[in-house]
Amino acid sequence: MPDSVTPASPTARLELLLLAVVVVVQLLPLVFLTRLPTQDGPSHQALAYAMRVIDRPEGAPLRQYLEHNDEALPNWFVFFLQARVLGFVSTATAEKLLVAAYVVLLPLGLRYALRAVDRDAGFLAALGLPLTYNFPFGMGFLNFCWSLAAFCFALGFYLRRRHRLHARGALALSLLVVWVYFCHPVTLVMLGLAVATLGAAAVAHEARAAGWSATSLWRAARARLVWPLAAFLPAAVMLAAFVGRRLDRPSSRLPLDVKAKHLVALYSLVSFDYRTLSAALGLSLLIASMVLTLILRRRGSSTLRETRTLRETRTLRETRTPWLGERSPWDPLLAVTVVFALVYFAAPSQLAGGGFVDQRLALFPPLVLLLWLGSGRWRRGERWTVQLAAAGLALSMVALLWTRWAAIDRKLDDYVAVAERIEDGRTVLPLAFAPAGIGRGGDDLAFRVWPFVHGVGYVAGRRPIVDLGLYEAGEDYFPLRFRAALDPYRHLSIGPLGMEEVPPRVDIAGYERRGGRVDYVLLWQPVSRPRSHPATRELYRQLAGGFERTAVSPHGDAELWRRQRR
Repeated sequence: MPDSVTPASPTARLELLLLAVVVVVQLLPLVFLTRLPTQDGPSHQALAYAMRVIDRPEGAPLRQYLEHNDEALPNWFVFFLQARVLGFVSTATAEKLLVAAYVVLLPLGLRYALRAVDRDAGFLAALGLPLTYNFPFGMGFLNFCWSLAAFCFALGFYLRRRHRLHARGALALSLLVVWVYFCHPVTLVMLGLAVATLGAAAVAHEARAAGWSATSLWRAARARLVWPLAAFLPAAVMLAAFVGRRLDRPSSRLPLDVKAKHLVALYSLVSFDYRTLSAALGLSLLIASMVLTLILRRRGSSTLRETRTLRETRTLRETRTPWLGERSPWDPLLAVTVVFALVYFAAPSQLAGGGFVDQRLALFPPLVLLLWLGSGRWRRGERWTVQLAAAGLALSMVALLWTRWAAIDRKLDDYVAVAERIEDGRTVLPLAFAPAGIGRGGDDLAFRVWPFVHGVGYVAGRRPIVDLGLYEAGEDYFPLRFRAALDPYRHLSIGPLGMEEVPPRVDIAGYERRGGRVDYVLLWQPVSRPRSHPATRELYRQLAGGFERTAVSPHGDAELWRRQRR
């Protein structure tokens, strides 16, 4: 018989201690690094600062370019915390506090959901530790990262009450669902699919046991589907209103074979350092080996039972599947995993204005698969092998990322040193010729992400300067947006992403003819690209026509050009 672990047992306490130790190590970069670099994090700081001051006297320069977006946005929660709840600390400190809370809440939420499946299954939360610093986190999608923790808590709440969810429970679930909505719409959809799939499976099971009568079907649907789905109504109405206005946006998708490779290799865990792919592959193999072990164990258990009496064998055959063996009440979680995988393959990479949809969706099948693994019975040795292996993978990822973050952080010192020369109330156009950063050996400092493309946000996140590269304000799903007549992504950038192309393509004179103003241009590592490129030649022609270079960073990576006094 497998060992049973009670929550108060020494083994359970040691498992919690191991989880806590790894989480503490994951938090250490927040303590020892000036910044924890991400691609969009600097812009989020700038947006949060603008939200804090835009209605105050010092926000007057920002009000010329920015306005409130009062829509019920699903990308709002973290900005609200950073701008309002944590308004008594700097935006940089607020971001670190929010990252720290996410690092702690994700494994706790997963453990909460696992223990809803089985009180002994909490040890599997260790398998979630390598998921923490994933690719969406590297992109700076902190709202989405928080939504993963919210997903675990909401689904765990539903799993604990799936047999007795009535009005009061539905209200509590509804609040959790609304929390998920205000974190991220993709996660809300996946949570709804999970609850609907599990509810439909329960309805089918009860209706089949009662002979598929209309009465039994309705009774089961009312108990298993009506109240849970009612909890989604407020968030579903807001989501429909939000998405309905954006269905005309362009979409794109990756080839299916590429998606399959990404899903199997857990490529959504890889960012900043290519070597983290080995840890992602290790986690994928570890989970796959556990799935195979549980399937074989369940089939073996069924085979042994088939040696019993004919009556017992008939009963057994009614409660088993050909490939899995003896059924478990938690097998519908496998159906949820399959549904999530199908959604991942069917969904585009870009939808309704949002990008990297597939990279977000790829995180949900392994999360739910871990919950199904929680329904198994694992021996003490297996439990510790899994936890130690998962902890080792998580720590190796932190070590690789920390090294990379530290190198980028030092380069960002160069960037910020020049950006500090910009006066309050002025506008700045940041243009990156090497958005991933170029190291001493000529190699990119970051893999898959661009930590220098929005670097000016580290200064705009604490002073009233107008960041014309504030990409959030160029979209319509953030709390602030550029005024239409002065939107640099429409009128300054040549093409929607011209400011972020390599090399950049902009029309400064055309923007100023429309009433905009470019006081400063900040160039990042311009020597990394040939001066002979047509776009580079054109940019320097524009700079020569009205700007002067006033500052160069200590290591020569950043240049600040100021509009000449007229």
